[in-house]
Amino acid sequence: MRPIPTTAALSVLVADDEAQIREMVGVILSGAGCRVHEAADGREAIRFLRNTPVDVLIIDLVMPESEGIETIQAIRREGFRGRIIVASGAHLASLQASFLLGADAVLPKPFTPGQLVTIALCAGQPDKCCSANCGAIACSAINRPCP
Repeated sequence: MRPIPTTAALSVLVADDEAQIREMVGVILSGAGCRVHEAADGREAIRFLRNTPVDVLIIDLVMPESEGIETIQAIRREGFRGRIIVASGAHLASLQASFLLGADAVLPKPFTPGQLVTIALCAGQPDKCCSANCGAIACSAINRPCP
């Protein structure tokens, strides 16, 4: 088994309405060296991103107060240049459609800690990507479908 890559120096915002998911993702990515911030919904994520730059946004699609798709569209319109990972248990068609609306990678729930760290690394530092088993459906950060 190859070691989990490091995500040191990546700044990540996790937007999910489920506090347990935000906490779990935060613990995993903090343990891998990321600086992790949290938002409980899309509106909170938009407000945060207006004031604080991040490298990667990890966002759920189904949330109150501005769902993931609406949030992705809004932050892209406002000029967000970071990478966006949709991490959701939504229907596969919705996950795939998120690419058309500005997402860079899609990671279906449930995912493993290793998949989360790897796709965050691929999105935040594509030159260091080792995507062999990241678990994503596809990732435009590396400009090819994931294996």
